[in-house]
Formats: sequence, structure tokens, C-alpha cells
Amino acid sequence: MFITLINWIYILLTSYIIGFFVLPRISGLIVKNSCPSFNWCDRIVAGLVITTVYAQVFSLFSGLGIAANAIMIIFCLAALYIDRNRIKEELFSRRKIAVTTTPQKIIRVLLVVTGAVLFVLNLMYTAESTFHYDTGLYHAQSIHWLEDYGIIKGLGLLHVRFAYNSAYFPLCALYSMRDVMGGQSLHSMSGFISMILCMYAVYGWIRRCDAVSACIRLAPIFYFLICLLEITSPESDFVTIFLFIWMMIRLVEVGHSTDENNRLAGLCLLAICSFSLVGFKLSAAVFALVTIWPLVILIKKRQWKSIILCGCLAALMVLPYAIRNVIICGWPVYPFAHFDLFDVPWKFAKETLESDANEIGEWARLVHTSGAGGGSTIDWLRYWWDEQFLATRLFVSSFLLSLPVAVVCVFIRSKWFFKYLMAVMLASIVFYLVKAPLIRYGYGPVLVFPLMVMGFVLETSIGSKKAAAIVISAVVSAVILLPSLYSTKELLKFDIEESGQFSFSDHLIRQIDYPAADVREVDWYGHTVYLPNEGDQCWYYAFPSSPYHECFDYNMPVSDDLADGVMRIPQ
Repeated sequence: MFITLINWIYILLTSYIIGFFVLPRISGLIVKNSCPSFNWCDRIVAGLVITTVYAQVFSLFSGLGIAANAIMIIFCLAALYIDRNRIKEELFSRRKIAVTTTPQKIIRVLLVVTGAVLFVLNLMYTAESTFHYDTGLYHAQSIHWLEDYGIIKGLGLLHVRFAYNSAYFPLCALYSMRDVMGGQSLHSMSGFISMILCMYAVYGWIRRCDAVSACIRLAPIFYFLICLLEITSPESDFVTIFLFIWMMIRLVEVGHSTDENNRLAGLCLLAICSFSLVGFKLSAAVFALVTIWPLVILIKKRQWKSIILCGCLAALMVLPYAIRNVIICGWPVYPFAHFDLFDVPWKFAKETLESDANEIGEWARLVHTSGAGGGSTIDWLRYWWDEQFLATRLFVSSFLLSLPVAVVCVFIRSKWFFKYLMAVMLASIVFYLVKAPLIRYGYGPVLVFPLMVMGFVLETSIGSKKAAAIVISAVVSAVILLPSLYSTKELLKFDIEESGQFSFSDHLIRQIDYPAADVREVDWYGHTVYLPNEGDQCWYYAFPSSPYHECFDYNMPVSDDLADGVMRIPQ
């Protein structure tokens, strides 16, 4: 745990410094005379988004090791020097301490204790928990390639899943600290992001916030309990859902801002940030629809320079991801065959993309286990429901119960922005159902939507100051939340039972390492590579590896140096 904590501190310091330096400067460029209030979490998330772009760009030229970290540290030191006066102002500014009653003090103490418990739990399970299956399949290998070589031409020929190319893996590789850990590659990033969002949720309740964002702050805690037993795994789903939740909280908070310039600047920054989700997980691309709202405002104001700047920054979020994809498999967006722009020797056949896209959808629909293929949508939904865990069914039940209440909210609530946010979440849900209805891809809107609706109901009833309205809204909110609370109880029970397999005392110092794979060595044109003896997991240390011997049989290294790439064997 000690090493994990040190790793967290390093991630925290570098990301905070970068976010502190960059955020106000970009805000001032986008909207003149704007000075939005950025909290500590804004700066950390902005820093992580920026370092993700940096890690992707650096991986185009070299491996992500000491050199990449050294350049980042130099930038942080320069930023500290340039912003030294602003830092002094923040450190020594007097903050007003609100006068609180005894019940309020008790609540604050309870929230502080809750935050401390969540921090310790995140630290414990980041130091030791189980790994997601896909980590052994390709996550760990992807990170190892990035640490050693960065991105190389034709890498997808060795394993088609390398072409999934999540921007999360370069971020994990940047902070893995393998070069200073004696060869062990740390995987602390999922736990760090989970911890930050849990702290942000509790912190928001302590300092008070609007009813809607206060309700949504339950979502990161729910999601932490869902992924608790795998939080040590560098799984791209985790970062995508946590950032989705954070952006929804901030969109609601910024939407309540009374200063027009600050509100517009905040919405633009969040819209730009939404494009980072595309690189983390392609299935989250629909959420970038939040961009339309500030874009319409900028068009009405004829602020063309701001539009161009926002467009360039949004493209910067996605461009390194697309370039890396072209280098890996020849296509800018895998597995979509609609963007056939490049003709490179290592390019995947169009049929490969179409086949993989169909396989993803079919697997997500659980056709292979339920036998629902070819049936009607109603039949498929019934099979899908039968396949879900109890906790999943209950969270989905909260979502379904909130839908009719959301319809009522749409008619009685005057602020169109919040109606638009609900529409974006519903569009995200529809996208998941059509493309890849695996619940772990859709936990973001599934968890946030009912909490958001509940917040709208409470806010509206409190604003009306009528006892009957407050009672009715409380009952409605309880009905919406009840399945999620019961699901949380079941998750806690399951987590406690499963925690018996861990011996946290064995990892008080070092983090749990990737498992050793059951593999055999194969000579591949003078290089030692590995194939699994059973199954398809090769994990981290059996490197380079592939689950399929055909990938070595039909392809070859370009030269004696693997950094030069992989090519097909000439026919």
C-alpha cells in the first residue's frame, strides 16, 4: 500500500500542477472576461486529460519511461515558477468559515469519516484485488509495448485487440514507474481516479451543493462498490464511467452558474473534455453531444475565434488516438470501416473490422450463452435480463422507474439545459442497446440518470415550499432510489465475502503484481515470443506474446529491432 500511496501522490502532484497552470489560460482564451471557479478536482481531471494527450503523442516516438516522466516533471517545475504568485495567493488567501449548528457539525464529522473510509478502501483494493479478465488478455501487454517501444507499425497484426487502442493505456504506462520499481509495472491509476471521485463526492456534501449535483454524487460511490474487487486492474471502462459521472456533476453545477461568461467558459471546457472519452472508450462517443449546447451559444454570439479554438482543442483530444490507430492497424477508428482513408502495408482487411464489430455486438448481447440470436427484440431483452446479476437488475430498475418521472420533469422544469442533459444520457443508453449492450459499458447513464431525476424532483419541490409537494417528491425519490440502495447492500455483502481471498498484510509495502502466465516459448525470426498453453491470457511478463499462433505464423518483424514494426509475410 505504501508504494501505491507514493504513486498516487506523484500522480496527484503532476496532474494538479498541470491543471492549475493550463485551465485558467485556456478559459481566458475561449471566453474573454471569464474567470470560472476551478476546484481541486477540476484541476486534477484536467491534468490527467492533458497528460493522456501528452503520453499518446510521446508514444508515437518512444517508449513511455523515465524520459517521458522527466520532461513532464520539468514542465511542472516551470509551471510552478511561472505561477508562483498565484500559488501564494491561493495558499494564503483567507477563507470564510461558515457558522454551523451542532447537527451540521455532526453531519460534517460523519462525512469526513466516510471520506476517510472510502480513501482507505480505495487504497487497500488498489494495492491488492483481482484483475479483470481482459487485463490478462491484452491490457497488460498493451501497457508493456507502450513502456518498451511506444506505438509501432502493424502492432495489431500480433493481436487484433491492440487495435482497440484505448488512450487509457498510455496514461497507465506513463505512471507505471517500472523503471524505478525494479521491473514491476504499477497499475494504480484506476484506484486513483476512483479515490478522487469518491473524495469529490463527499467533499461536495460537506461544503453544500445544489440538490441535483448532490444526488448525482452518490453515483461514484455506487460505481466504486461495483468495481471494487477489480479496481487494481488497468481497465478502460473504469476511467470512462468515472469521468462520465464527474462531467455530469460539473455540467449541472456549471449550469447553475449565474455569471453568463463563466457559465459559457465552463461548458466549453467540459465539452472539450468530453472528447477525451472517445479515446478512452469508443462506446462513450455519444456523450460528446454535450458539445452542441455551448456551440450553439457561441454561434449565436458570433464568437468564431472561440469556436475555432474549441474545435482545435477537441480535435487534439482525438487526433493522437486516430494517428495511433492508423499506425497499429491502418484504420483511424477501429472497428468502424466507414473511414477508409489510408493505404498502408499493415492495413487490416475491411472484412476484419466488420467481423469484429459484429462479434462485439453479438458477444455483448450474450447470444453465445442465452441462445437468443435471431429472435425478436422482446425475446432478446428477456434473455438479456435473465443473464444479469441481481445488482445490475436493481440499478436498471432504478433507471426504469425514473423514466416516467423524467417525462414529468421535462414539462414542469423551465431550464432547457437540464432537459438537454437528460436527452444526451438517453441517447447514450440507446447507443449502448443498439451497438454493444454490455452493462459495464453503460453504467454511467444507468447510475446517473435516476439520481439526476431524483435531484430535479427534490429541487422543484423545495422551491415550491409546499408541504404536499415536498412529501410527494420525497416518496417519489425514495421509490427511485430504493432498488439502488438494496443493490448497494447486496454489493457490500458480496464484496465483504469475496475480500476473504485477499491478504492485505502481504501488500502493505508493494502492490500486487501481474500474475505469471502459463506460456511456452517460440522462436520468431530470432525473437523469443510466447503463446499460452491454455486459454488466451498471456498477462504482462510473457512479452511479446499473442493468444493465437496464427499471428506469428503469418506475420514477421520488419527488422531485427521490434521497434521497426510488424509486417505480413510476403506471399
